[in-house]
Amino acid sequence: MKKIPSTPQAVVIKVDGSAQLVPCDASKTLSLDKLHDLVGGYIEIVRASRIAPLVMIVNEEGRLLNLPLNKNATAWQSAIHGFQQIVGDVVVMCQQGEDLVGLNPKLAKQLGGAFTMRLQNDVISDFLKEHVECELTKVKRHAR
Repeated sequence: MKKIPSTPQAVVIKVDGSAQLVPCDASKTLSLDKLHDLVGGYIEIVRASRIAPLVMIVNEEGRLLNLPLNKNATAWQSAIHGFQQIVGDVVVMCQQGEDLVGLNPKLAKQLGGAFTMRLQNDVISDFLKEHVECELTKVKRHAR
């Protein structure tokens, strides 16, 4: 059985439909330079869930630069907030106050796998509701 790493990870949802897991640094985050590299420019934070502190980090000038449509990120965003076109590669992380932190490695792997399979909107929403609520409950218990 393959061991899942313990380092928090970010999930990159690429425009080609693939997903990539990116290990966070020792402070459980990614540097601003790394985020710039992953999205191809200045960053903008887009809320990615009504039930969890998940955010998408997108290229702030993506539409101006005519970046290609990210169908999976757009489907996810549309299922949650109504249609919102997302362009370019995006990075998914958690927002804790002003900080962006990586996801639990198990959740990151599952989320990355979900996007690689190009799930439909309702399946993505069900996946997020089930798995993210579970992870948040664990985080809240540990914080006490």
